[in-house]
Amino acid sequence: MRSRFRPSPAMVVACIALLVALGGTTYAATGGNFILGQSNTASSKSTLSAPIADKALTVTNNSTKAGATALGLNVAKGHPPFRVNSGAKVANLNADKLDGIDLSQLPAVHLGTAPQTSGGTVIQWHDLGARFRTSGSEDNNVVIENIGSQNINVRWGVQGGAITPGNIVIVNVSNVTQFLVWSADGTKSWSVVCAKTSESSVASVRCQGVASRFTG
Repeated sequence: MRSRFRPSPAMVVACIALLVALGGTTYAATGGNFILGQSNTASSKSTLSAPIADKALTVTNNSTKAGATALGLNVAKGHPPFRVNSGAKVANLNADKLDGIDLSQLPAVHLGTAPQTSGGTVIQWHDLGARFRTSGSEDNNVVIENIGSQNINVRWGVQGGAITPGNIVIVNVSNVTQFLVWSADGTKSWSVVCAKTSESSVASVRCQGVASRFTG
């Protein structure tokens, strides 16, 4: 006589658990629970709504080891990692690249004016170590000063040369004069246009410079 074996409910649960264990550690979360410490998958969108006066979700990673972070976002090539519906500024969110260009490579515009006889600074760029100031007299001259610790190079027309730290070059700007100033290592440059102007009957020198940094 043939006997029939019917597994107990406990054995069925144990077999299912064994199959899951042998099949890996990825769990299907659609319609089920999110399993902490394991990989979860879903075939539809998951949404969290919390009408509270606080953060709706907080992810914390207190590890001090290299590579530790609180959140990772992975998408297919060419797709944005996230979307936002607000143009409000986010505190402490630093964006360092624009169309593949590092922030340090983007140009910075400098503009300044100083009375001709003041001897004051018109514009200066600390990273490059260059300062444009008036000569302190009515001779229509601009003083280009090296305020850094390394040589800078300056050229206007067919003239120019290196300026060592603490030294100056004097150029007459009765007419519009364009300068090119760059660091000795070639990583920073400054295109500057200066001219004598008259504002409110006061003779002044106006300069505008576009600074660029190159890391490649």
